[in-house]
Amino acid sequence: MKAAGLALVSPDRRVLLVQRPLFDTDPLRWDIPGGHLEPGENPYQAAVREAQEELGALPSITVVGVTSNRGIYALFLASCPTEFVPTLSSEHRAWAWVPLACLGRYAMHPHSRSFLRKLSP
Repeated sequence: MKAAGLALVSPDRRVLLVQRPLFDTDPLRWDIPGGHLEPGENPYQAAVREAQEELGALPSITVVGVTSNRGIYALFLASCPTEFVPTLSSEHRAWAWVPLACLGRYAMHPHSRSFLRKLSP
């Protein structure tokens, strides 16, 4: 694996999305927290580390699903006990808790949208 992400889903079936900044390679698209693995990390460790870096502290989560894209990207679906207010890093410009049923209304990174459709409970 080269990269991993963590999709946080609240009890009322909302997923936490973050919006990429204007200077990003995929500007203003909505995505899930994630990024590249560092040396010695497994995909889950990378997903959690990236989410903590991008969102601030995370509540206790439970992984309920995982999928990968040709061994390049791993996405972990995690049950989050509550919707929280993230403290965004400079990597993103906005955040939103979005109902899984409403993902089509957001300009999302295509891989994230595809993964969330497969993994949504």
